Amino acid sequence: IRRGFYFIPEITFIGENMLYAGTPSGLYKCDVSNLDAVQWEKLPITDDIIEDFEIRGDTVIVLSRKELLLSIDGGMTALRRFSDTVFLDSAYIRELHNIAVHPNDAKRFYVAHGISYLSYTDDLGLSWSKISDTGLTDLYYSPHDPMNLVGYGNNKMYDATGAYVSTDGGLNWEYARRISGTIGETYRIAFHPADSNKLVVCGNGVYALSDDGGASWSRTYLAGYEQDKRQTAYLFDVVYDARNPDTLYGAN
Repeated sequence: IRRGFYFIPEITFIGENMLYAGTPSGLYKCDVSNLDAVQWEKLPITDDIIEDFEIRGDTVIVLSRKELLLSIDGGMTALRRFSDTVFLDSAYIRELHNIAVHPNDAKRFYVAHGISYLSYTDDLGLSWSKISDTGLTDLYYSPHDPMNLVGYGNNKMYDATGAYVSTDGGLNWEYARRISGTIGETYRIAFHPADSNKLVVCGNGVYALSDDGGASWSRTYLAGYEQDKRQTAYLFDVVYDARNPDTLYGAN
């Protein structure tokens, strides 16, 4: 995910051995079954900066810096699903930050626009609906219930950055007004592997925890942030350890 001056690469495993990485020059993959012979292969789908991507079997969905692309052959060929010339507001194509694909149906996914709206498709991007006027920079389906989504963005009414929660599949969103402070830009939201009420979000020098599915949050600064408010104190990614959910891993 690219925020301001930062480009934060996203990586994901497909199966046990295939690792995919979104980079400033496209989407790459490698087989890590033999770490002494790792070779990265660039997929032809795009040469552009990768904002976000999802992979479901041979279906590859890529949100690049310029457009959203779909591949049904593992990323070898690409179909354009929207670009800055056909989307709702061409001036803000660069505010498209995040896609959220339904956990059980890859034809259905959202695109989060950081300024003003959410767009939804249920036919792999052939047609689009503007769902709401909620501007989000991050949007995630809960792994526990596909009707629950959690997003993060700026609330115009309250002039504050905070979490949004939907319990009806994304049609309606409630702003988490009870958040304990704001954390500015956010980079990842992680869901507890067993407890659907527990989430964590990380951002500029702080992270926030929720014990009620995102309705309210408690903010905590990283050690050293107050003394060194630079990138060294930022937390760009966070994940729960599925084997030991009391343990969280973070990267900066």
